[in-house]
Amino acid sequence: TAYEIGVRLVGSEMCIRDSSSAKRYLIIIDSSKQVETLGTFPLPVEVIPFGWQVVFRKLKEMDASPELRKSGPQPFVTDEGNYILDCRFNSIPEVEQLEAELNRIPGVVENGLFVTMCDQMIMGKGDQVILKERR
Repeated sequence: TAYEIGVRLVGSEMCIRDSSSAKRYLIIIDSSKQVETLGTFPLPVEVIPFGWQVVFRKLKEMDASPELRKSGPQPFVTDEGNYILDCRFNSIPEVEQLEAELNRIPGVVENGLFVTMCDQMIMGKGDQVILKERR
């Protein structure tokens, strides 16, 4: 089972989750985030504004369908001044591999795959609370 989270502040979230600033990383979600295979929701990829089109083309070469997130007619700008490309993949079976490939693209600040960061997950499902530990 996998979990997807649509995010707004990808890069700043990574700073908050930096392993040097916390002993454990915990996420709290509702059951609507639970999916069988990643790829149900668009994957946010934060990119620097200069040359974002190059990253866009590279993502298309990786079989993604990227879309520049907008705020009205203008690109949505993160608190750090970056853009978000929401990338649709049919599925993401090799999560660790995709995360590494994305992070190697010049101009990518961060992406919404946080493969090795979560130590514990709490999920609300109806009146149940489900606790999962990283294996």
